[in-house]
Amino acid sequence: MNPLTKREQQVAELLAWGASKKEIPDLLRKLYGGREISVHTVENIARNIYKEQGKDFDKEYNEFKQLFK
Repeated sequence: MNPLTKREQQVAELLAWGASKKEIPDLLRKLYGGREISVHTVENIARNIYKEQGKDFDKEYNEFKQLFK
């Protein structure tokens, strides 16, 4: 398994804290600075993280969000 990039680590941390895919781009900019990224880019980063671990991002994310409804 390859180590996560800095941006992947940041996205993973925010997902772990329960931030939504739509909130993450703004949070990344506010917390870490750098260039702005889109929700689509966040989704791709998250999918890559999960794929590398042999998991399905969409399934895991939807199950996680169901816990807070």
